[in-house]
Amino acid sequence: MAPARALGTLVALVQRESNVLAYIDGFWILGLMVASLMTCAPQGPFTPEPFGVAKAFLRKCGASVR
Repeated sequence: MAPARALGTLVALVQRESNVLAYIDGFWILGLMVASLMTCAPQGPFTPEPFGVAKAFLRKCGASVR
């Protein structure tokens, strides 16, 4: 009886961990999909003057920077 109970406990542990890893993979895929669809926001009337890294990023996105 003890070996069967130990095997059942091991199976439950492995199944739980595999479910967690599957959820993590799903979140990674969803995050990459969202990141690939992101674009630069358009300039608005209250947009501050960019500087440093922000200015380089805007140039990379194709925005006109002063």
